[in-house]
Amino acid sequence: MYSRGSGFGFGCALLRGIVRGPMGIIAVVENAARKAYFLRENDPVFNGIVVKITGDAVVFRETVMDRVGRTSQRDVIKRISTPAV
Repeated sequence: MYSRGSGFGFGCALLRGIVRGPMGIIAVVENAARKAYFLRENDPVFNGIVVKITGDAVVFRETVMDRVGRTSQRDVIKRISTPAV
């Protein structure tokens, strides 16, 4: 799985696919370096977690810190990107 500090950020992440299997749903997410990650719900990712995986999207909950040092959370939704034909 993914660990903190290994090059995954929500801003550059692309959702490449959703796989349903007997062990549940897995999201295939790619970073800017084109490295693929296989994520399940509740997996820790960088500064957040995978909250929900649907048929066409993944919801991440990101924990951010402002300039004053207060932390807050925001949801980041990534949808499957389809190439233009």
